[in-house]
Amino acid sequence: MTKHVSTAALVRGAVAIRADLTDPKTVLAELNRGWSEFQSKYETDSKDVVRKAELDKINAAMSQFQGIIDDFNTRLAAAQSAKPAAAALPGSDPDYSKLYAQFFRKGGEALELEVRSKQFAGPRAALSVGSGPDGGLTAPVEWDRQIEDALKLVSPMRQICTVRQVSTSTPTRLWNARGTASGWVAETAARPQTNTSTLGTISFPTGQLYAMPAATQDVLDDSLVNIEAWLMSEVDTEFAFQEGQAFIDGSGTNRPKGFLVYATAQTEHPGGAIPKDTIAGGALTADALTSLVYNHPMEFAQNSRFVMNRAVHGIVRRFKDSQGQYLWQPSFALGQPATLLGYPITEMPGMPNVAVNAYPVAFGDFARGYHIIDRIGTRILRDPYTAKPYVQFYVTKRVGGGVANPQAMRLLQVLA
Repeated sequence: MTKHVSTAALVRGAVAIRADLTDPKTVLAELNRGWSEFQSKYETDSKDVVRKAELDKINAAMSQFQGIIDDFNTRLAAAQSAKPAAAALPGSDPDYSKLYAQFFRKGGEALELEVRSKQFAGPRAALSVGSGPDGGLTAPVEWDRQIEDALKLVSPMRQICTVRQVSTSTPTRLWNARGTASGWVAETAARPQTNTSTLGTISFPTGQLYAMPAATQDVLDDSLVNIEAWLMSEVDTEFAFQEGQAFIDGSGTNRPKGFLVYATAQTEHPGGAIPKDTIAGGALTADALTSLVYNHPMEFAQNSRFVMNRAVHGIVRRFKDSQGQYLWQPSFALGQPATLLGYPITEMPGMPNVAVNAYPVAFGDFARGYHIIDRIGTRILRDPYTAKPYVQFYVTKRVGGGVANPQAMRLLQVLA
C-alpha cells in the first residue's frame, strides 16, 4: 500500500524535483512529464552507460508516481462504492464500541460481563459472538468491518477477484465441462441421441490466518494514542501481505490455493491447467505480450488485465510495437490505471521476477478466474493471563481461495 507524505524528493533525469504527493493533479502532471522525458532519453541515449543510469532513475520515479495514482484510484473506487456517511452502518453501535475500547485497554471481569450483556442484547453481526470458557471475547462488528475494508484497499487480489462469504469450511461448486452435441438433420430423418454435458466439482480450501501481538498493561493504560486503531492497522497490513501471497502461490494446505499452482497441474481443476504461452531466451519481449493477449479467448477479453510485479512493470515500459509506438501508457486522468496494449495493469508484489521457468506475467479476467473465500471474518481474543505482564491480542481470520475458471486466465512462462 502506498504511503502518502507531504513532499518527497524524486529524480527526473539528472534533476531532483519536489512534488506534492497528496495532490493527484500534481502527481498526474509529474507522471506524464516523466513519461515524455523517458521516451525522449530512451530514443536518444539509452545505450550510453551514464544516460542509462539516469533513465533508470526516471523509470523508478515514474513507478512511484504511477503507484501513487493507482492508490488514489483504489481509494476513489472504494469511496464511490461506500454508503453515505449519514447512513448508519449495519451493526454500528457507538456506545458498544466505546465500552469495548475500555475493555480492550483494561480488561476485567466486570467490563467483560457488561460487554457480553450488550453484545448479546441487541442486533449484532453473526460473526460477533462470545468466545468460550477461556474468558476471551471476540471483536465487535466495527473491528471486523474496518479490517475487511482495509484488506480490500491493501490487497490487489481482493480488488480484482471475486470475493464470496461462505458458511462451510471447504466450499465446493459445480463445474460444467460442457460436451453437449447437436447436428443437422433432414425433415424426416431419424434423431439419434446426442451427448450431454458432464459435471465436475471445484473445491476452495480455506486456512486460518492469525497474529498475536502483545503489549504491557502499562502501555495500554497510559498510551495517548488509539491502541485499537494502531493494532488494527498493523493486523490488516500483515494479513493483506500473507493472504495476497497465498492467493498467488499458496499450496492449498492450511491456506488458499494460489493460481500459479494451477499452471502445470492438470488435476487441480476439472477444467485442466491454466493455459500458458512460453518464450525462450530467458527474457520478456513485446511479441510475447502481444501473443499472450491474442491467444486469450475473446469472451474473457473485455474485463481482462495484466498482473505483474513492479520490476517486471519497469521492463515492459520500454517495449514498442512494430510501428515504434510504446505498448505501455501512463494514467492520463484520475480513476484510470496505466495500460499495456490497452489493458489495465495491476501491480502484484508477490508475482515472480523474470527468471527461467518462472511465470512473471499473468493476463485475464480475474473476477471470473479466481474466487476468494471468506469463511469467518476477523476476530480478536484478549488474553492477559498467558504471558504476564503482557496482554496478548489473538487475532484470527479464516480465508480460502482457488481458481474458479482456468480458461479465464493465461500465463506467460519464461524458458531458457
